[in-house]
Amino acid sequence: MTKAVFILGRACSGKTTLALAMARKARAVYLDKDTMVSEFTRRIMILAGEPEYARDESHYYTNVVRPLEYSSLLAVGSSNLQIGQDVIFDAPFTPYLKDREFLDKVIKKYKWPGQVESYVIYVETTKSELQKRMRARNLDRDSWKLENWDRYWEGSALPPPEWTGSQLIRYINDAEARPETLISCIFPDSL
Repeated sequence: MTKAVFILGRACSGKTTLALAMARKARAVYLDKDTMVSEFTRRIMILAGEPEYARDESHYYTNVVRPLEYSSLLAVGSSNLQIGQDVIFDAPFTPYLKDREFLDKVIKKYKWPGQVESYVIYVETTKSELQKRMRARNLDRDSWKLENWDRYWEGSALPPPEWTGSQLIRYINDAEARPETLISCIFPDSL
């Protein structure tokens, strides 16, 4: 059975590390929203007269650009699922977490084949660990978040999704985390 795995969580929670490990072990298609769209997004923001790295604090980004980012990610992933490739989606999916029917809408819109098993892995870590990781990666797009840390932390705190049609797994990404165990649960033939 083909698998669609959504790896969600805040920026710097460890989504990408987990997603890459899973994609390698399972030989799945790996789709990272930031990698796919960052350069386009930056240029669109400039053309719109917006600060190039503005994200959650920008009305234009959240209402115009971000929906395009997600539709592009889902279209590419869906094309791979249609040909029988397992797909790992690496993105926070923040605007869609509260929409219980989100996955059903995606399946219908992008015409997923009937034999797709969906998993949602919600990656969590501590406030201090998240801040440490964000400082270490030192990206321009994180400047606002770091300058407004408490506001960002509180504003980005959303409950895990409860999308119908998927299996939710909460993954605590700390020193005790064992990604191999999680990967073998979803892709038992991969290890």
